[in-house]
Amino acid sequence: MDRAVLTGFIVLSAIHMDIGTRAIIEDYIHGPMRKLALLFLNSFFTWSVCIVCVIAILRMMFQSVQA
Repeated sequence: MDRAVLTGFIVLSAIHMDIGTRAIIEDYIHGPMRKLALLFLNSFFTWSVCIVCVIAILRMMFQSVQA
C-alpha cells in the first residue's frame, strides 16, 4: 500500500511539474519554434524522470518479495 501511495505522489508531482513549467514557457518564450522545442523537451524530461522513479519503486518492491 505504501508503494501505491508513493507512486501516485510521483505521478501527480510529474503532472504538476509539467503543467507549471509549461505555463512558464508559454508566458516567457516568444519564438514559436523555440517554444515548441522547449515544450517538447519539458514533457520528455518530466515523464522520463517519472518513469525512472516508478521503475525504481517497482524494483524495490520486487526485490523485497524475493528476500
